[in-house]
Amino acid sequence: EVVFTPPSCIWLFLEFCEGGTLGDYVFRNPQNVAAKRQLTFQLADAVAFLHSQHIVHRDLKPQNLMIKDKTSPESPILKVVDFGQATVCDRLDPTKVHEYFTGSLGGTPYYIAPEALRGHNWTTAVDIFSMGLIVWAMFDNLNAVSNAGQEPYLAPFVKR
Repeated sequence: EVVFTPPSCIWLFLEFCEGGTLGDYVFRNPQNVAAKRQLTFQLADAVAFLHSQHIVHRDLKPQNLMIKDKTSPESPILKVVDFGQATVCDRLDPTKVHEYFTGSLGGTPYYIAPEALRGHNWTTAVDIFSMGLIVWAMFDNLNAVSNAGQEPYLAPFVKR
C-alpha cells in the first residue's frame, strides 16, 4: 500500500496493540497466573534491555505497558510505550542519570520510587521499583494495576 502526503507533513506510524493496557489484560484474565508470569519475564527483559542501552524509562506503569494480541490470552506479548519521561543515564555509571534530571519529578505518583519523590537522583533503580509495584499489583489483582489505581501505599515509603 502506498500513501502520498505533502512533503511538509511528518507521519508517525505506530504498532497497534489490540490487547489494550496491562491493566485491561489483568482485568480480563485475573486468574491466568501462567500468562502473568510470562508478562513478568517480558517486563524484566524489556527493562534490562533499556538499562543495557543506558535508558531509564522513568514512567513505568500499567498504562504504559501494552498487550500486542488479545486473541491469544495464554501467550500475551508485552510492549513498553510512552518514552516521554525517559532519559539517558551515565554510560560510565548506569546508576546515575544526567544531572539535568536531578531533583525533577516526572512519572506517575503511584509508581515513582521513594528516592525520586524525596528529590534524590533518578537512577535505573526507579524503573526496578516501578516494575516491582506493577508485578505485585498484577499478581495480587489490585486496582493499582488498573487505570483507576488510587492505593495510598506511598505513605510508608516517603518521609516528610
